[in-house]
Amino acid sequence: MQRYQEEGGHKDRLVLAVSRYWSRDQEKVPLDEWRKLALVYETPDTSGERARDESLQLLRKWMVSRCDAIVVVGGKWWQTVGGRAGIPLELGLAIERGIPCFLLGGLGGAAQDFVAQHPGVFKQLKNGLDEEANREISTKDDVGSLAESVCAHLERLPLVRGLGSDGISFRILALDGGGLKGAFTASAIATWEKQTGYRVVDHFDLIAGTSTGGILALGLGLGLSGQRMLDFYRARGPVIFPVTRIRGRLWHTLRHIVFPKYSQAILLRELETAFYAGGKPICLKDSRCRLVIPTYHAVAGASHQFRTPHHPDLTADANTEAAHAALATAAAPTFFSAARIANMVAESSYFDGGVWANSPAMAAIIEAVCFLRRPLERIDVLSVGTTEEPFTVRWQTRAGILGWLWKKRILGFPLKPGQSLTSMGYAQPGGGTSSVREVPPSG
Repeated sequence: MQRYQEEGGHKDRLVLAVSRYWSRDQEKVPLDEWRKLALVYETPDTSGERARDESLQLLRKWMVSRCDAIVVVGGKWWQTVGGRAGIPLELGLAIERGIPCFLLGGLGGAAQDFVAQHPGVFKQLKNGLDEEANREISTKDDVGSLAESVCAHLERLPLVRGLGSDGISFRILALDGGGLKGAFTASAIATWEKQTGYRVVDHFDLIAGTSTGGILALGLGLGLSGQRMLDFYRARGPVIFPVTRIRGRLWHTLRHIVFPKYSQAILLRELETAFYAGGKPICLKDSRCRLVIPTYHAVAGASHQFRTPHHPDLTADANTEAAHAALATAAAPTFFSAARIANMVAESSYFDGGVWANSPAMAAIIEAVCFLRRPLERIDVLSVGTTEEPFTVRWQTRAGILGWLWKKRILGFPLKPGQSLTSMGYAQPGGGTSSVREVPPSG
């Protein structure tokens, strides 16, 4: 680095990270000397009986969370104290986060032993090379050719954010709520599948859906095609949301003042018929894709999400029937009764997730970052709305109860500007998160 700087290079091209557990000893860790050649970052100190291991854990997480690619070489402790060997731990963190990795085992050390004992690791490196090419790199022992080969491949990688075709990006499909207008979403999915010849569910790492979007997400997770879901909306929509004659409509409206407008039993029956073609109930754990289905916990008065068991801490809903989860996320207040659903913990009542996440894009991003530990810059979101009409509350600026009840403005206000647009705003790149593509504006 000193020669590099003497030739006009910048010292910020190298970052050295060290834990304060070691940097307290300035004789062993000469930080002042290091700072002349590179940027130096110290991770927090630790204490207690496991101070050393915990400090290493913090240091490893810091490095992996800030790296665009990992090159694994050398290493000690593999044969002596396996639990302290940094190579497998750091490589495991990088693979978990979907970061491109290069494993150079031909130069000896723990990397060489790791290659010998874990030949299946070549399928998980996500560096753009096939399994055979990675195996060849892992056995080379010429430093010059290795450096040249790795640098050449690094130049080809989209290190800021991957593309959908290279397996590096974490791809999210977010499906908005909107009642029967979910037929638009189903039509869009059916068209994509017809034009590409591929199933949408096989090309996303996580699908989130609220209300009618939740029904679609669950159907896709169970293996139903977009066309099947579109046929469901066309054929069974009038059954779930019947349109009556004028006299019946008047009675229906008067009844709606006191009771929910539509029958929850009919909705559940139609969902079970659509989801369980073989007659046997299918649970969330059987989904072909990770799912996040926002609902609202009626008893606790808090947001809730039905999830597939895609994390060790998220197993409570593993055996929840897909049709029941769909019933919960679609239980719009005043239109349906709260859905009583039992999971592995307890039975409770749930309302439509649209009361807090009509556009589930942000909820899905949080899921990917907090539970699946995907870096924000490697997340791509495709958010599909359900079409909308222009919305304004300019006539309600001085309105009382009756004014807000007119044309149900009080219901539309929190769904549209109150949280749907807010969710999309925070999820956009300018909001400090991932890349979001929306089709069309959420509704």
